[in-house]
Amino acid sequence: PTLSLRVAGRPVDESYAEAVRGIMDECTRRLIRCVFIDQATAYEPDVAPDLERRFWMTPPNQPYTLSLGELQRVARLYNGWLAETARAKGFTFCALAGKVPPTTEYFYDDCHFNENGARLVSRLIADCLRAEGLAKAER
Repeated sequence: PTLSLRVAGRPVDESYAEAVRGIMDECTRRLIRCVFIDQATAYEPDVAPDLERRFWMTPPNQPYTLSLGELQRVARLYNGWLAETARAKGFTFCALAGKVPPTTEYFYDDCHFNENGARLVSRLIADCLRAEGLAKAER
């Protein structure tokens, strides 16, 4: 079946959709158990002001910027599309969005994790994989 390129009526970029579908097709063709994970960002209503000042992917190298609300909508759009598409095609999906506190304790900038963030993200992914039966429980 053809999957929708829209979440809440808004389209994702076709080149992104094609790239993700290509990866999914390759996983299926090679019989690889692929896991898809959304992108945690600092685009949260409670983002720490010192972290918000570090935002640069708004988008980069453009003569304009997006508001925090617009950045939140874009992140939700792409994360939602990935979740919907992965689940519809029968892939395991792990959600990170909204699970990493939007502070400099975890993020270096908009969407890059520092060491603490990487530790937290690795625990969240491990928890997801255990919940999906793809990793053994911790001892």
